Amino acid sequence: AYLNYVRESTHLDIEAGLRFEPTWVNFAIDPANIYYQNNSYQYAPLFPAIRLTYKINDQNTLSLFHNRRVDRPGEFDVRPFPKYDDPEILKTGNPNLRPQFTSSYEAAYKKYWDTGSLFLSAYYRSITSIFSRIYTQDPSSTYTIINTIPANLGDGSILGTEIAYQQTVSKTLKVNGSITAYQNKIDVFSGTSYYPTPQPFTSAASQVTTGNAKLVLLWKLKGNLEFQLSNVYYAPDIVPQGRVMERYALDFGLKKTSKNGRVEWRISGTDLTNTFQIRKEVTGTNFKYSANNYYETQVISVGVKYKL
Repeated sequence: AYLNYVRESTHLDIEAGLRFEPTWVNFAIDPANIYYQNNSYQYAPLFPAIRLTYKINDQNTLSLFHNRRVDRPGEFDVRPFPKYDDPEILKTGNPNLRPQFTSSYEAAYKKYWDTGSLFLSAYYRSITSIFSRIYTQDPSSTYTIINTIPANLGDGSILGTEIAYQQTVSKTLKVNGSITAYQNKIDVFSGTSYYPTPQPFTSAASQVTTGNAKLVLLWKLKGNLEFQLSNVYYAPDIVPQGRVMERYALDFGLKKTSKNGRVEWRISGTDLTNTFQIRKEVTGTNFKYSANNYYETQVISVGVKYKL
C-alpha cells in the first residue's frame, strides 16, 4: 500500500510518498540437510520518498531528495544447492540471507539556458545489512577449493558528488557528459560460512575515493543521418574482501531515416575495445582470488524499423 502527495506552485513543487510493504518469507528444506533448517522471517518497513524543488526562476532550480529502498536476495542467492562454475570454485546459496536497506539523501542544483543545461548534486547513501558473496577456502579439501556464498556483511556508506553538462554546440553537434566522484566505505565484518564445513571469515574496514565519467557526442549529418559516439569510464572501486579494477567502453550508433520517415536503419556497436569486463581481486585467509568476467559486452547489431 502506498500514499502519494503532489503539490505544484509557481516556485515550489512537493512530491511526498510513503509505501508500506509487509513481507513474509517462508521456505522448507529437506530435514536431511545438515547445514540449514526450515526457516521463515517477516518484516514490515516503511519506505518514504520526498522531493522538494524550489524554482528560483525559469533558468535555475534547487532540489532536495530523500528515499529509502530495499534490495531483496534473488532466488539463486538463497537456494542451498552447490554449483561449480569451474572445478576450483564452489557456489552455494544461503537460506539465512536477509535483504539490505538503503537510505539516500541528495541536494541538487540545475541551471538551464537556451542551448543546454548544467546539473550539480551532492548525495549520501547509508546501507545496512549489505549482502554480497564472500569467499573462503575449504580446509577439508586435499587441494585448493574456494567456496563462495552470499552473506549479510554489516553496513556501509557512499558520499559523493556529480556534475552533468549538456550543450548544443551547433546545428549538427550536441554534447553531454557527466563526472561522478564518491567515497565508498565498507565497515568491518565477520561471520561463518557453514557449507561444506564451518569456515569463519572476516574483513577489515575498507574505504576508497573513486568515481566514473561519461561523454556522449551526437552528430546530425546530411541525408537524415545521425551518428553517436559515447565513452564511459569506471575507476577502481572496493567490494567486500577485495576490489574491482578500472574498466571502460567505447560505443557507437549510426541511424539513417528515409525521407518520408517510415523506414529507419540502425547499426550500433558496444565496447569496441573489449575493455568493459569486470576484473576483480579478492583477498581471503591464506589465499588470493582473481577473476575476469566477460558478459558479452562487445556486440555489433544491425536493425531495420518500418512504420506502417
